[in-house]
Amino acid sequence: MEPNLPMNNDTLSDEFDAIFDEYQAHFAGKPRSTRDLDLLDELIERLESALDQARDALNGSQGRLADSVEQGEENLRIYRSEREAIQRVQDQGPEVVEAGELATWANAEFHRYNRHFAGSPRPTRDVELLNEMITELKVIRDRMHALRDSENIEGLDQDIQTVETNLEEYRNERERIVEAQHAGDLDDRASYLAEVANSQFQIYRTLFGGKSRVTRRPKLLRRMIRTLESTKRQMEKLRERGLESEENEGNIEIVENTLETYRDELDAIGRAKQGIEPDELVGHLGRAANEVFETYREEFAGGDRQTRDIGQLSWMCDELYHLARAMEEAVDSGAGEDGRENLSIVLENLSLYQREFDEIYQLQAED
Repeated sequence: MEPNLPMNNDTLSDEFDAIFDEYQAHFAGKPRSTRDLDLLDELIERLESALDQARDALNGSQGRLADSVEQGEENLRIYRSEREAIQRVQDQGPEVVEAGELATWANAEFHRYNRHFAGSPRPTRDVELLNEMITELKVIRDRMHALRDSENIEGLDQDIQTVETNLEEYRNERERIVEAQHAGDLDDRASYLAEVANSQFQIYRTLFGGKSRVTRRPKLLRRMIRTLESTKRQMEKLRERGLESEENEGNIEIVENTLETYRDELDAIGRAKQGIEPDELVGHLGRAANEVFETYREEFAGGDRQTRDIGQLSWMCDELYHLARAMEEAVDSGAGEDGRENLSIVLENLSLYQREFDEIYQLQAED
C-alpha cells in the first residue's frame, strides 16, 4: 500500500467532503444486496486516515476542519454499521442480489416516467414509450413475485407494492394521453402530432446519430418506428376528416421519408451486430458508456447546479438506460462475469445521474 501523504487543513476538509459525497452517491438509500463492499472498505480506510491527520492538525482549534472531524466520526460509525448490514444481506444468497437489481431497474423506469411524462402536455406524449415502460414494469413485478418464496428478502413486498402502484398510475395516464390527443380541433391535433414526430427525430439525432451501430439498441428504434407509423396514420385521418393544411401534408411526407430512413438504419444495425459474441458486445457497450461517463465528469461533476443543462443530463440518463438494457441482454445471452460487472457499473452511474437530475431540477425550479 502506498503511504498516505500529509494534507493541510483545507485539503483535509475537502477530503472529508469528497468521502461524504462518494458515500451518498454509492450507498445512501441503495439496495444493500448490490453494494460494492470493496468500495465501502476503501471509503472507510480513507475516512480513518483523514480523521487521524485532522486530529493531529487541530490542536484544539475550531472551524471548518473541526466540524469535518465531528461529522467524520459520526459517519465512520455509520459506514462501519452499514458495512455489517450489507454483508449480512449479501450472505443470504443470489435471490437477494436479484431483488436489489430489480429494485434498481424499477427505479430507472420511475425516473424515465418523471422525466418524460410528469408535468408535460399530454397531447404531445409518446404512448409507445409509456407502453414500453408498462411492459418493463410488468416483467419486473413478475420477477419480484417469483422471489417471494425466498425468505428474509428485505423490503421485497414493499417494492412489489410500489411497482403495482406505479403500473396503475401509468395505465391511467395512458388513457388520459390518448383522450387528450383526440381532443381539440383538427389544427390543434395536427400540431400535437407534429410535436410527437419531432420528439422521435430528436431521439434519433441524440441517441443514434454518429454512434457506433454495434452499440445501438434495435428495440428502441423499433419503438420509434411504431410511434411514427401511428403518427402518420393519425395525420392521414385528419386529412380524411377535412383538414386542408399544406403543413400537415408536408409533415406526412417528412414522416414517411423518415420512416424509410429508420427502417434502413434498423437493417444496418442488425447487419453490424451479426457475428458479434456477447462478451465482445459488452466491450463495445462499455466503451460507449465510458464516453457518457467522461461527458458527465466534464459537464456536471462538481459544477454549479444552477447553471447545468438539465436537458443534456436527461439525454445522458436515456443513453445509459439503453446501454444497460443492451448489456443485460448480452449477459442473458452468455456474456461472462465482465459483462455482469460492467452492467453493475452502468446501473450505478445511471442511479447517480438520476439523483443529480433530481437535485438540479429541484434547485432550478426554485429560481
